[in-house]
Amino acid sequence: MEVIKESKALKEHWKNYQSKFTYAEDVSYEDTIEVLEEIKKQIF
Repeated sequence: MEVIKESKALKEHWKNYQSKFTYAEDVSYEDTIEVLEEIKKQIF
């Protein structure tokens, strides 16, 4: 998870995604990471 959290490439990809899809504009990269961490906790 730490690699994903700190990935500059993924952060940039998220910025590009936000610019293409208005529903993602207000969702930060950090918010997406939080959700992934919560899902991971629930699975394991």
